Amino acid sequence: MLAPEVATTLGHLPNEIVSWLVGHTVEEVECELVLHTLAHHCGSRTHSAGVLGISIRTLRNKIHEYEAIGIAVPLPGDHGLRGIQ
Repeated sequence: MLAPEVATTLGHLPNEIVSWLVGHTVEEVECELVLHTLAHHCGSRTHSAGVLGISIRTLRNKIHEYEAIGIAVPLPGDHGLRGIQ
């Protein structure tokens, strides 16, 4: 179950964001969210995992999955998106 503040935020997403999500898989959306969160926090796994509400182990597993299929993942200390669009 989502925390009340998260549910409230999700209920007020701009239509443009919700429209973008339609037609994309949950896996695609999750990957973009993880990558952009990592980039926003300069590659910090600890901060990113906290913001995403997942364990560091889960985040590391996702990072390994992405790297295995050739997706560039921000490294700790990175200041930029390294090709993330």
